[in-house]
Amino acid sequence: MAASGRSRVGGCDVTCIRSILTCAIPVWANTAATNFSIIQVLENKTIRMIVQACWYFRNVDSRNALKIPSLKEFIIKLSEKFYNNINQIDNITTINIPSYDSSLEINRKRPKTILHK
Repeated sequence: MAASGRSRVGGCDVTCIRSILTCAIPVWANTAATNFSIIQVLENKTIRMIVQACWYFRNVDSRNALKIPSLKEFIIKLSEKFYNNINQIDNITTINIPSYDSSLEINRKRPKTILHK
């Protein structure tokens, strides 16, 4: 066990899985619930394999013991970080992205709305 309470192998594996699952985070955050549940199932199965959890362990208990936030919480955290730092990016394409009010109903399917749910 590492000093943080996580096993080093488990932490590395979760980091690798999260980097794959969180590609295009704003899109996954606003996907249909059924599509998002598929991603959550994949993550839960992977965490269960990493920690070699028995069938009667709840996914939430495994995640809490390892101090791993849920995928939805992780996506919201990364989205907040991205949108808070977007003004500091000097990429021309990123600068040209039009701003919109994500709290309006008409924009409910746009990526930034994850921050208002």
